[in-house]
Amino acid sequence: MDIDDAHELFNLWIDKTSSPYFEDSEIDLFLNRAIIEFINDHFDTKPVHRAEASIRDVEELRQLIEVVDDLRTDSNGKIKDTDINDSLTGTGTGATDREFSYILSASKASSKECGGEQRKSRFVRHNDWLAQKDNTYKKPTEEYPTHRLFNKYIQFNPATESNVELVVLKKHLTVSKKGSIGIELSDKSANKIIFMALRQAGVSIREAEFYGMAANEINENE
Repeated sequence: MDIDDAHELFNLWIDKTSSPYFEDSEIDLFLNRAIIEFINDHFDTKPVHRAEASIRDVEELRQLIEVVDDLRTDSNGKIKDTDINDSLTGTGTGATDREFSYILSASKASSKECGGEQRKSRFVRHNDWLAQKDNTYKKPTEEYPTHRLFNKYIQFNPATESNVELVVLKKHLTVSKKGSIGIELSDKSANKIIFMALRQAGVSIREAEFYGMAANEINENE
């Protein structure tokens, strides 16, 4: 959604609720905080992990999804966060203009040769990995790769050098009226974000009313 349209819709509801007006910079602040809340809600584990739980969830974030397929682990099976960001901001397949925020999926080649078969890598918690490693009743297997998250890097097992492909969620640009940077996500997602921004601004409004008015605004502009 264009930043002017986002501000117009925000101010429209400010007017409808007879609330005090905000400066453009203040609206930008509430919108940016709402974007963070909106994205993080898709990764809330309470009550359930929502990210890609349905096609609707994917559609709400699809403008931020990128494939990074030019990565390679070091000899210890590690990939640094900076390696991923360099790929996103470089000239690779997933070249874009910012850093990543979440890893949606990962796969690791079965050998260090470029032609190695890519196998899905399963994310494991540190305690789960240690429990599997120290399980005296079942021999641990590394037939299928796993990965764990550490500060500033990802650890893959088997800890060997090989090609890796990631699907990541890139960070949303900071919206700015002055910089003409709008909400990158769809109008449907933008409507939810504006509602969240209004709530953070302390504007009392019923959600159903807001979505009804927002839908009418979109239809009138089409």
